[in-house]
Amino acid sequence: FGQTLRDLGGGVFLSTIGNLGSSQAFGVDLSASGKLSSALSYNLGLSPYRNTLDPGNLGVGVGRHSLSGVSGRANLNWQVRSDDMVQLNAIESGRRIAAQGSIGSVFTLNMGWRHKVNDRVTATVTAQDLLSGNRFQRRLDTPTVVDRLDVKPASRSVFFRLDYRFGGGNAKAARDLGFEYENPN
Repeated sequence: FGQTLRDLGGGVFLSTIGNLGSSQAFGVDLSASGKLSSALSYNLGLSPYRNTLDPGNLGVGVGRHSLSGVSGRANLNWQVRSDDMVQLNAIESGRRIAAQGSIGSVFTLNMGWRHKVNDRVTATVTAQDLLSGNRFQRRLDTPTVVDRLDVKPASRSVFFRLDYRFGGGNAKAARDLGFEYENPN
């Protein structure tokens, strides 16, 4: 399915969703993780891809078109002490293809701090979209309309989370709780 804009004439346009004639997508996922020192570790993921769409059956004046891009994610973890961990998290969502144009890439930088209070209680603070970079551009290209929409959501936020584990306390489980970021991308 794809969103399309049709020129009905006389300054009237119809925005609708239609079933695309065909699409193809291929890519690969690459990942790496390791330790930079006894206190620093990293996780990296990179996903190059290529997408092709053919919305020709929708009669919108746009033929087969392709887009290549790269998405990725990186975490840098710092084990400050046995009870405290800090994480920097960067996410890049690459450009995406649309029936009549494209949607730009989105970059977000997050940070989290987790403190193990005891074997049952963990406190976590996350700051999301530190650089206010969680924005993108949608470009619409039709035979009669070229439009650019800049989307700048107000997504910077700070969250506090308190976890309590019922049952037997497990120090390793408390340390291995993951960070959760509420990114819209």
